[in-house]
Amino acid sequence: GLIEWLSTCGFKKEWSNAARNGAVTLSSSDWMTDLDFVLGHHGCLSSSHSKKDSWFSLELPLGLWILPHHYSIRHGFSSGANALRDWELQGSADGVHWVCLRAHTNDHTLNDRFAVGTWGVGYGDDTKAANSQALKQPPDATCVHRFVRVLMTGVNSSKGRELRCSGFEIYGQVYVDNPVATISSPLWYLRKWALEALLSSLLQQRQLMEGGTGAGFH
Repeated sequence: GLIEWLSTCGFKKEWSNAARNGAVTLSSSDWMTDLDFVLGHHGCLSSSHSKKDSWFSLELPLGLWILPHHYSIRHGFSSGANALRDWELQGSADGVHWVCLRAHTNDHTLNDRFAVGTWGVGYGDDTKAANSQALKQPPDATCVHRFVRVLMTGVNSSKGRELRCSGFEIYGQVYVDNPVATISSPLWYLRKWALEALLSSLLQQRQLMEGGTGAGFH
């Protein structure tokens, strides 16, 4: 997944939490525990405060975009209590205007301690894929995102408002633009040199912020 890739600087370094090493930027509603636990490797208590419409979001490095096809969440508690049931995965190009990538209603996938669920998104949704001619076309700017957000749209399994998540991963096609203004060009998407330049920048940043270690969330 992309978060694993960013946490290891393209699998060239030991794993380090992508939020702690500066590869991604996390934001959230009022959060009770350390926010970077959202991108943790091991299950642990990771929770927002109990408020309506709790959420967390992550911003990818400047110039890096994703066309997601699946994503994973790990429940952030040592029992099935307070697990997500109603929520949306959302994407955004600017962190202001959001679109729903997948909506969950009374989803019981996360029903045990530190349970992990993986879901299709857009191109990874088999039902949509079967009927989508767009799959045969190059992606356009409306399909790719630099920001992703998990937003609660109802209560959790304990009828509370806490959003509990101790691991998040997203999978898909990754694109690099240089600069953002060239997105409208059919040639803006991935070039090996552009990805290597981004990776070099991440490695330099990692060296400056060298800190936590661990293993990736799979």
